[in-house]
Amino acid sequence: MGSSAPALKWQGSLKGLLFETATTRRRTPFSSRTTNGWHSSKERKTDSLTFSVETHWRGRRHVVYPSIIYMTEKNNKKVQFLPGLGEKPREYKRLSNYLNVIDVDWNTGKMVPNIIKDSILAGFSMGALLVCEYAIKNHVDTLVLCSPTPGAESLEEIKSNMVIFLAGSEEKWVIKEIKRVRKTLKCKSKLIVVPDSDHKIIRNYQKKLIEVITDK
Repeated sequence: MGSSAPALKWQGSLKGLLFETATTRRRTPFSSRTTNGWHSSKERKTDSLTFSVETHWRGRRHVVYPSIIYMTEKNNKKVQFLPGLGEKPREYKRLSNYLNVIDVDWNTGKMVPNIIKDSILAGFSMGALLVCEYAIKNHVDTLVLCSPTPGAESLEEIKSNMVIFLAGSEEKWVIKEIKRVRKTLKCKSKLIVVPDSDHKIIRNYQKKLIEVITDK
């Protein structure tokens, strides 16, 4: 019998981590559900602003087709992006010129469309860990890991030339875990702490992510 494919080393089980993350998210006292997904009450104003921008954008007769790769001035194509647990591509429409958001079925792990081999791959939260899983089996020049969910024991088997970590300044636990697993990498890496930001890609966090991926 052949050996099994390499996989990310976990502190505990992936299934347990998924359950714990989902459960914690449901009982977070400051969270509520809208058409834009989960957010804290203090982010509602931003969500409204995002919606008006999207409406104005549609008013200019731009249409989003999930299968089309949009162009950016710097790298000429969108970056494939795996969202966080429970998130859907529609929640990232404001970044549609930069990200090709992959729809992940969090019950089965199925992705639509599948990841295509490319020089850069990005992910947020639990999606960042799925990016790591992919990079263990497939070499990716640059990985952009946004606030990866703590739980990985080591990233030493990742095949990459550069790993860029992003985290909000308010994510103390996430930053601590990034510093720990970063030491296990065999490639170059850097950590960017985004000021006045937490576990949500908006405002400063969104600007920094765009800056990082368009600089590749």
